[in-house]
Amino acid sequence: MRAHQDVIDDYASSLIEPDESRRIAILERVWTDDCIVILPEMCLQGRDEINRHISRIQREYYGIATPTLIGSHDATGPYLRFEWRILTPLGEVMTEGVNVADVDEDGRIKRLIVFFGFRPPVPS
Repeated sequence: MRAHQDVIDDYASSLIEPDESRRIAILERVWTDDCIVILPEMCLQGRDEINRHISRIQREYYGIATPTLIGSHDATGPYLRFEWRILTPLGEVMTEGVNVADVDEDGRIKRLIVFFGFRPPVPS
């Protein structure tokens, strides 16, 4: 089984890898064959759809935005949570959010849910 942090690091690398053949190799290490990504506006099924989505985002936002992970991940059983931001070239935050992943027994992601924005802390 791959370590959670290795999978998350590869996930992040796949988002910025410009070479499609290298990106596909990364996606195979990150995602199961039957993976699903659930975004507020769409659902992506399988690595091919994920790859096409990343390619489209890279074309539209090249030089304008860079995704980056924030801090470390949390894990509970087969579930991972990690935070991200998309930054402008000047380091300004364009958007940010939280991903929750369900991983299989070999550590690859089978389901990822993307949430935009952060919830404010609950007052004590």
